[in-house]
Amino acid sequence: SVFSDSALISLVRELVPAGRFTCSAMHSRRIAAACAALESTRPKVSFPRDLEAIGGDWVLLFTSTAARGALDLLPDVLLPPDLPAPLRAIMGAPFTAVEQSVDVMRSRMVDRVTLSPWPRGLAADFLRDGPLGGPLSSLQDASVTLELDHEFTAASVGEDSNRATVLKKLQTVRRVLDGVTQGDSLAELIPRSSTYTIPTLVSKIGSVQFETSYLSQELCIWRGPAPGNELKIFRRSPASPQRADATDTAASDTTFGGKPAEEISFVEELWDEETNQWVVPSDVES
Repeated sequence: SVFSDSALISLVRELVPAGRFTCSAMHSRRIAAACAALESTRPKVSFPRDLEAIGGDWVLLFTSTAARGALDLLPDVLLPPDLPAPLRAIMGAPFTAVEQSVDVMRSRMVDRVTLSPWPRGLAADFLRDGPLGGPLSSLQDASVTLELDHEFTAASVGEDSNRATVLKKLQTVRRVLDGVTQGDSLAELIPRSSTYTIPTLVSKIGSVQFETSYLSQELCIWRGPAPGNELKIFRRSPASPQRADATDTAASDTTFGGKPAEEISFVEELWDEETNQWVVPSDVES
């Protein structure tokens, strides 16, 4: 069993191939069991008590994606294996970084994905002599960064279950292309940046809800709804300031988000019970 942040991080590094965020269904099951063991060692996360602690910059370590859901019903011997290393080399690793920035005061959650969606490695070498050889050569060192800008609300559901949930609504997508080698006319036609605004109705229909099942100064575990039951593990970015975690805030009534007791009234005045989110002081006065 895994009962510490460092042990879970080590297990993820052991089971998830370098340059990726997913692994085989069997390894995903081991990571899920380790997460459950770690979650049992700490108080349940509760909002708004622990809301401030999710703020800052986070780096994705693992996502179960399609390795859960219906596969949870299968025994280990029937689970599909991970791709062999040679095949992974041929396919390449499209994602180079997945990050998340949470601004609690503004109720904004930005998922930042950096990827190289074109063929790389041996697949690119195979296509290099064809009609796409020029553009592919120009894009080999290039990357696309997508910023998925969400509005979010947070709540604790049920007095007994105390599930701390976050509802995200995608509102804006920003795209930036960097690192294109000059020289190919087709590659130079690709726009270097663009911004897309998501229609309000689409944003509401496509909203996503996650439960914050574990929160510490270093790790955050998110669990998605059925049927996918997606599991995500985020690690706080080294550049992000340390914040009080769920254990700190639950262990004593004299602190709130790492602040002394005399400051509690000021923080609580910024929480709008009607909209169930933080508001800035100017909004409160108006």
